[in-house]
Amino acid sequence: MALIGHPAVFILLIRIRHRKHTFYTMIIKTLDGKTIDTEVDLSAEERHVLQKLFLWESMAESIEQFRDEKEKALLKGWNCSGKIGEGPALKSIIDHLEKKLILRLSAGQGLNAK
Repeated sequence: MALIGHPAVFILLIRIRHRKHTFYTMIIKTLDGKTIDTEVDLSAEERHVLQKLFLWESMAESIEQFRDEKEKALLKGWNCSGKIGEGPALKSIIDHLEKKLILRLSAGQGLNAK
């Protein structure tokens, strides 16, 4: 088990062993207190999009760029599978990532600042 801290979000990685296999699940707790188990609350396609958006939250130079990349990821899907719907859990995480990005940009911390 590993706890990854961030000023506005905590991500808990849990390793689960079952017979000869090891599985990992990621629990995200947002600043507003929502807890999301990515294995249970998100589809595989949504988890794939979320991985991209974690990167864009730290790289985007504007909220518009982040939203544009979000739309591209949702339209492309997973392995070019086609459009992915934004379920309530994914929407909650995306809203949280947008708030973190706005805070980073308004603090003038620039690219890749946390």
